[in-house]
Amino acid sequence: MLLLFLTLLAGEGGVLQGTVRAEGSLEPIASATVAVEGLGRAVQTDARGYFVLPDVPAGRWQVSASALGYRTTGLGVVSAGQGTIRLDFELALQPVQLPALQVRRGRAEAVADAEAGPAAISLSGPALKQLPALAEPDVLRALQSLPSVAAASDFSSALYIRGGSPDQSLLTLDGLPLFNPYHLGGIFSAIAPDAVSSVDLRAGALPARAGDRLSGAVAIRTRDGGRDHTRAQGSVGLLSAHATVDGPLPGGRGSWIAGGRRTYLDALTHATKAVGLNRTSLPYGFYDGYLKATRDVGALGSLTLSTYLDREGIQIPKSEQATYGNEMDMGWGSAAASLAYRQPLSARWLLEARAGYSGFGGRFDARHHGYSGLSCGADGCQPLPGSVRDTNSIVHARTSVGDVLAGADLTWFAGAHTVRGGLQADAYRFRHDVDPVEDGIRDLVPPLASLERLTTLAGYVEDEWRPLDRLELRGGLRVLGAGRLGAAWMPRFGARLRLAPTLSLTAGGGLYAQALRTLRDEESVFASLFAYDLLSTPPVAVGLARGRDAVLGAEWATSHMNLRLETYLRRTSDLALPPIPSDPTAAPIIVVDGVAAGSGSARGVELMAHHESGRADLTLAYALAFADRGPGEDRFPARWERRHTLDATAGLRWGERGRLSLRAVLGSGQPYTPISGVAQQYRYDPVTGRWELATGQVLLGEHNSGRLPGYFRLDFGARREYPKHWFGRSASLTPYVQVLNVLATKNALAAEAEPRYPRLKYWPQLPFLPTLGLEWRF
Repeated sequence: MLLLFLTLLAGEGGVLQGTVRAEGSLEPIASATVAVEGLGRAVQTDARGYFVLPDVPAGRWQVSASALGYRTTGLGVVSAGQGTIRLDFELALQPVQLPALQVRRGRAEAVADAEAGPAAISLSGPALKQLPALAEPDVLRALQSLPSVAAASDFSSALYIRGGSPDQSLLTLDGLPLFNPYHLGGIFSAIAPDAVSSVDLRAGALPARAGDRLSGAVAIRTRDGGRDHTRAQGSVGLLSAHATVDGPLPGGRGSWIAGGRRTYLDALTHATKAVGLNRTSLPYGFYDGYLKATRDVGALGSLTLSTYLDREGIQIPKSEQATYGNEMDMGWGSAAASLAYRQPLSARWLLEARAGYSGFGGRFDARHHGYSGLSCGADGCQPLPGSVRDTNSIVHARTSVGDVLAGADLTWFAGAHTVRGGLQADAYRFRHDVDPVEDGIRDLVPPLASLERLTTLAGYVEDEWRPLDRLELRGGLRVLGAGRLGAAWMPRFGARLRLAPTLSLTAGGGLYAQALRTLRDEESVFASLFAYDLLSTPPVAVGLARGRDAVLGAEWATSHMNLRLETYLRRTSDLALPPIPSDPTAAPIIVVDGVAAGSGSARGVELMAHHESGRADLTLAYALAFADRGPGEDRFPARWERRHTLDATAGLRWGERGRLSLRAVLGSGQPYTPISGVAQQYRYDPVTGRWELATGQVLLGEHNSGRLPGYFRLDFGARREYPKHWFGRSASLTPYVQVLNVLATKNALAAEAEPRYPRLKYWPQLPFLPTLGLEWRF
């Protein structure tokens, strides 16, 4: 009845409704602009290429659709001032040299139609390959080039958004949250870029629909498969090979896409050992895969099934256990599956529903083998005949995180208003059983046995309203109920004022809350090396973590220049934080006891600019950031904070099909706990009757009151496409070369003191590191 009442209240009017797709493959084009010339009105397509433009008056109008990398297409329509007109656009490709980064809706012709409040920053799938990367193109590392995102170290692809830790940002894949999507301890992400359509980053002033985290939201959307014929693409690099295949479903009313990646380090080192090139093999391997199928339901509806899986592990073959001296059987990874349904209920109403599961789990078993006798040679060590084997457990651990969710959203397109509302229920389960036996393991990961369950229910309502052609407003309310942890009411707002066709002012802010927290101690230096989070619920005495922020900005865009400036202020409270570590270089990664309520703050100024001129383009990102946090009344600079960061990327077209890239990152040093002195200890030798120097005790100063030396890294990349013709079809080969840290700069990860000498020793970051690979497509 409520739906019928609102439909009658809105009236029918004249409504333009339809989709924007790529010509040939018919893949949806997200964030395309559909404009009615003569009315000065335009809308953006959503992730499925769907648009609704209501209240079109009677008359003859020219409607155009445009998107970056496609030719603009126009159609003439005659509106009777009522009823619905169905328009489906197919845009032909118009290849352009893609910049590495782009501000979504930041082009001059679309500034007036950007969302209310600070806009998301978007990276397209092809643009992810433009930045020099570690070993291969990487989704999460590309985000670290943005001014809103900090990296804890060269070894971690985890995202620290505007002073918040990684657990305070929501990472989703096609709307489903992902836990720990990393390989090699976080050195690079477990999401292959070939299947990615776009990545959107929201660093503040989150809309009410954006979920329940304190710092930010990262939405990764995969592309649909082509509907005309089967395509394939992939690459071979130094670490792994991956391939993506897509094509139409039987009957032509949908499409599918599947991708997979596998490392061959284990197989390669095993083969080289077999032929005598090395003495041992590397018992580590990983793989990841993605499958998505979309089926049309009705004229504009769809049903989408998505699955994601990544696994990695270490398993020492029995034949080599004597050589290693250990037995390891370790495996861990993430898995996710979802079913999503979309259906326009009328020209003005859109229903979206979803259900799914996302989880992360792992087992970690390690034992030490000792033998009464060993024979060691060039081929390693082998036990002597008759030797006795003694096995001692090193670590035995099981960990798992799971989320079963269901939700629905309803959107009403009502002229100057776009009203959204939705509900989502999440059932979480966290189980961690860690039993480290050896003292060295216990120093880093203490014993832990916990089983937590939590059910949350979130709902929101939000209205985007354009009272004037130059003004857009957004107001919303989100409510989160988390059972024993309490509830939170979170109003949020956004505004955009267009001062000129190329200049807009933005503002936004709101209240936030989250029911999850990490067991990692982010102040431990080892947290810079391992990105994996062990998630759990905060203590009941602490309750929901809460935050609030305010963001002011300006966006200026012309045909060759985009400029975005933002300043922000964020406060957080009721954070479940561990005690301050006495020595961060020796502090455990996981903290079980002593967690207390704490608080934090972040403030800063961010500048992002992009300029294109002929065959070259330049992207410049600068951030001035202040971030602090601490348990109780203690506050200290966050370990990952860089007060100043300048990230510049230059691209130059190399012929018609090539590109040269250069990236320079310059930043101030991160905080560390300085050394105030060394206390020498002596022991008395009764034999000689003398006092002798034993060892020194390092005396530390105030936590994070010092700064490491400044950071500088220069990266280089080159790639060139070579067209081919295989099996009667167009194809291409694209070799690429990348060099990280071209100048071999010795950047510091941490500092510790030599116990016997009053001097610092710096932990190094990435050295000079060249990589190469080959991409293919047909």
